[in-house]
Amino acid sequence: MESTDYIRLLSRWGHILPAIVLVGGSIFMNLALIPALQKSDDGQEIKTRVKCTWAKVIMISAGLLIISGFYNAFLAYQDDLPALYTGAFAVKLVLASVVFYVSSLLTGRSEEALKFQQNE
Repeated sequence: MESTDYIRLLSRWGHILPAIVLVGGSIFMNLALIPALQKSDDGQEIKTRVKCTWAKVIMISAGLLIISGFYNAFLAYQDDLPALYTGAFAVKLVLASVVFYVSSLLTGRSEEALKFQQNE
């Protein structure tokens, strides 16, 4: 394998792993952690601490996804691609933007984020 193959492999894994962390972590928080904390006396304090830490994980994962995603797209567009790929890429980019926005609302501290968090 050449060094460029290692970079491509690292870029793909650098795209897959943060996506797994974001999706898996969000599912865990919504299905297990938040319901368990609602039954606890000091659940609100723990939930605040978890959100503070989780916000950092979201930002790092989102950054890795964006960087590796654009790099992977750059590599893909060097080859001849069908027109369907461009449409699929556009849809994926819009969906990823929505996921990033909702994730930032779930962990944010802005007025809009706090309103959104009341309905979790």
